[in-house]
Amino acid sequence: MAIAVAWATSAVRTDMTIANTALVLAFVSVAAALVNPVAGFLTSAVAALALNYFHTKPLHSLRMTEPGEILTVVLLVLLGSLVSIATTMRVRSKVAVHRTDASAAATRELQELLSHGGALPSVWLNAVQSVCAQAGSIDVSLRSATPSDVPVISRRLPSGPGSDGDAVVIPETGAALLLPNGRGALLLRPQAGLGAITAGRTMLLQFADQLASALAEADHKRSAA
Repeated sequence: MAIAVAWATSAVRTDMTIANTALVLAFVSVAAALVNPVAGFLTSAVAALALNYFHTKPLHSLRMTEPGEILTVVLLVLLGSLVSIATTMRVRSKVAVHRTDASAAATRELQELLSHGGALPSVWLNAVQSVCAQAGSIDVSLRSATPSDVPVISRRLPSGPGSDGDAVVIPETGAALLLPNGRGALLLRPQAGLGAITAGRTMLLQFADQLASALAEADHKRSAA
């Protein structure tokens, strides 16, 4: 859309100043940024290049010579980028509040289940949610081999001054957690748009061990059948 707007307005360049064209492209960039931060960054970059190519001198070139035109293109990129950053912060803030409320609700439900008696899966699920509010924001997939493009979560607790041994930071690109008994590795990745997530190492290791046990039991049942 940004390229189409820049191309269409180039036909009326004499009647429409570069500032007006940049304003229209800014609306497109902001609209994209409000929907998705990554789309906002990409759209603002494409809009700036399209504005440069179709409306700045020399025309149909990515070179620029006029200081005012250079400033207009730079401001267009900054506007889309700033809105994208603001959208990212807003989404992360809402998710954090939602996860905190969900963790508090899980704690209350866990106490009620333990007081009156509840099914083990329900108690287990609420226990995990009350301990790690971020657990619901992590996507998990099983890999036959350890991914080479992401860091591996150590099973040893770091020690030393100022270290929080039970906290592990899962970057936006993900992290690998090895399963015991050579059953492959888990790829843990924060859900899109949430950035890096901090989770409890102990909880992640216990989850990996329980999952490995479940996979071993499933293999045993298949072989017995």
